[in-house]
Amino acid sequence: CNCGPYGSCSFEYDIKRCNCKSFAVEKNGVCVDKGPSSSEGTTDSTTTSTIGSSTVQACDCGLGGSCQLDSSGEKICNCFSGYARYKGHCYECDCGSYGTCILESGIKRCTCDVNFAEKNGKCEYCSCGENSKFCRYNVLGEKECSCSSAYAQNRGYCEECNCGPYGSCSFEYDRKRCHCKSFAVEKNGVCVVMESTTLEGSTSTRTTVLTSTTQCKV
Repeated sequence: CNCGPYGSCSFEYDIKRCNCKSFAVEKNGVCVDKGPSSSEGTTDSTTTSTIGSSTVQACDCGLGGSCQLDSSGEKICNCFSGYARYKGHCYECDCGSYGTCILESGIKRCTCDVNFAEKNGKCEYCSCGENSKFCRYNVLGEKECSCSSAYAQNRGYCEECNCGPYGSCSFEYDRKRCHCKSFAVEKNGVCVVMESTTLEGSTSTRTTVLTSTTQCKV
């Protein structure tokens, strides 16, 4: 907040205010000397010099951008590539060629293009195949895939993996694994329901695997 050498500066309701001395007036957000009256068609060089000098001092966005004042004297920062605006200054903020960088509460955020995700502060290519919902990198820089139903992550891509309605499916060392519910067991790569019956006059239990109720129509 700077109104030049001929006044003090303050903010009222987030609006810059210049309190100029008695011999000065506000012009373009800076207090300038009224100076002696000049005849029409002449230029007051003192006033021009004062405005130019004060404007340079009042408008600073740092080394990462250019600065200008609008018609009301408010500062505008035009940040260079690889920098972002935060609280009236341009700070280094770069997410690479495939993303946009912003500063939120002083924290860097990357908004990456399609098929790219943030990895170590840069937007890098990230794809899990056509059967994935999205791809991202965790804090260790490892790719994580969110796969569609009946698919699971294997070697960085979503591959078909289905254990039926009574279990979930995953890959371990490139091998399909079925994680069946408590009342089901795996049979031929699918989780099927068990039916337990107690034999008459015996304490032993016989377990019968029920066939799937799903039928294929020809």
